[in-house]
Amino acid sequence: MTALKPLDRPMAASAAQPGWQALPSRDFVEIEVSGGKLNIATIGAGPPLFLLHGWTLDHRVWAPQWFQLSQHFRLVMPDRRGFGVSTARPDLAAESDDICAIADVLGIDRFGIVGMSQAGVIALDCALRYPDRISAVATLGAPLAGTVPGGDPMDRDRWAGMIASDDVVHMRAEWLAHPLMQTMNGDYRTLLESIVADYDGRDLLAPSVLPTIGTDDLAAIGVPVLAMAGTSDSPWRQSVARFIGDKTPAGSYCSIPQGGHLANVCQPETFDARLTGFFRHFCN
Repeated sequence: MTALKPLDRPMAASAAQPGWQALPSRDFVEIEVSGGKLNIATIGAGPPLFLLHGWTLDHRVWAPQWFQLSQHFRLVMPDRRGFGVSTARPDLAAESDDICAIADVLGIDRFGIVGMSQAGVIALDCALRYPDRISAVATLGAPLAGTVPGGDPMDRDRWAGMIASDDVVHMRAEWLAHPLMQTMNGDYRTLLESIVADYDGRDLLAPSVLPTIGTDDLAAIGVPVLAMAGTSDSPWRQSVARFIGDKTPAGSYCSIPQGGHLANVCQPETFDARLTGFFRHFCN
């Protein structure tokens, strides 16, 4: 089973930005799951809302949301398997179980969940597998392979080779230059760079398979779903978001004007407003 342990992990000084001093501090806990431990940051009070970060990132990518969303929700932000300071071995298929294990340890019955990019698939999978636990789901730039023609060029095999050759520095630099990682918000670029600087490529050296979410799966999701994408995200990711909003019975699509793939970082005020309005309606 899981065990609860308090942690102390302040944001690195290199990630600090002018005005961030007013952000509320986080609490940290650590739980044991299969294959290691997960680090979880929590902040705020109210209906519980899980925020799941995308690939190569960790919970700090939600920093632009801490102040606004913590006024309405209890934010639960894990470092997913293979990322941040979590030691649990990478296993994408186990992540829905992880979310419910975290909820159990924190004494949470039902909760909302937000999945960024790769974690959007995890959020949808969690809604499919644990419908009695999920109040509502939001995705941001989620990739659903096989649902919409196209995709984004991501040479993971090349990057895995760079990690295996101890060339993580150049791998990080290539990824930061990728179109999906452009923030269009200079205030938070340093934050993003500091997070990626801590990425070590564990998941690339121990690859696992992302759960498959198809059209029939989307049709079986019974909770409200908000599928979001920035208007400057890739055309494919925007099409996938529209597809999710259209194929889930209680789904809707929302674009974030002038938002890139990481629209929560590019346009935090608009993103926060959309998310707050959605979850305040369905989570209590």
